[in-house]
Amino acid sequence: MSIPLKHHHLPIFYLKRWLSEDGQLSQFSRPRKEVIARRKYPSQTAYLERLYEMPGLPAEKAQQIEQGFMQLLDSQAAEALSALENDDPHMQTDSRLRSAWSRFIMSLLLRAPDDIAALKAGVLEEWLRAIPNLEAEYAAKKAPEDPPTFAEYFASRNPYEIARWAMSLAPKLMDHHGIGALLNNMRWFIVRISSEAGEFLTSDRPVAMSWTLTEEHAFLFLPIGPKAVFVAVNDIETQQIIEARDPAERVDAVNQFVAGRAVKYVYSRSDAALDFVRLHMGTRQRKSLIEQIAERRRNANKG
Repeated sequence: MSIPLKHHHLPIFYLKRWLSEDGQLSQFSRPRKEVIARRKYPSQTAYLERLYEMPGLPAEKAQQIEQGFMQLLDSQAAEALSALENDDPHMQTDSRLRSAWSRFIMSLLLRAPDDIAALKAGVLEEWLRAIPNLEAEYAAKKAPEDPPTFAEYFASRNPYEIARWAMSLAPKLMDHHGIGALLNNMRWFIVRISSEAGEFLTSDRPVAMSWTLTEEHAFLFLPIGPKAVFVAVNDIETQQIIEARDPAERVDAVNQFVAGRAVKYVYSRSDAALDFVRLHMGTRQRKSLIEQIAERRRNANKG
């Protein structure tokens, strides 16, 4: 069995939903100043080699997160999405299926390359912030052959150790019990649109949501294909407002959010959305979930 080195932050099963008759989809990116479109197979995009690697470990162990967590997460999410699309009643009662879909949504908020980089930087920042408080404890316990200060001891550690620790946190965050329970308890439904209303885009930031999932009229949108979007809300009133909205306006609003949040890639079934993507790509970026967590911890330590 080959060791997987291409780690997809948007899984192939998800991107396949935007395939056209040639078996490819349109990838929009901005390698320089101008947004351009390229036709891609799902296996050729939205990945980074060794993204979820545990660095410094033997080859057979280094990809344990990709092999043991991410691949299972995506496989179970594909099963849950199939049940959602087919209006399978088990999606309302089967905690395994609901949790699989909630876990997938959480992963989309945490699994992109910039998320993983921010997680590693945040863990390193936590350690560096803790050094002054650890010096006294280290001085009391260190052996004669140990470095004279904790700062020097920390600097002498395996350079991969912090990165491995950070990567070990990633699955725990993607499978966070509290957030998962919150998502599981929301009202789930799929909005489908006609050909006249346009098509939904997706991107490397495909989840469109309110600032929190606990505020009044909270919402979460995730495009699941050119003609359908998954929606989660907390109350029937918000659901009715969403379902009553003009389909073309709904498509435009979701696409502005999804393209606006994009960091590197936007995707569509064809190149027809190029002008729209050029207008909106990257215009609504905000701090990622990992960056928000790091900022809150930073502010808490200042206080």
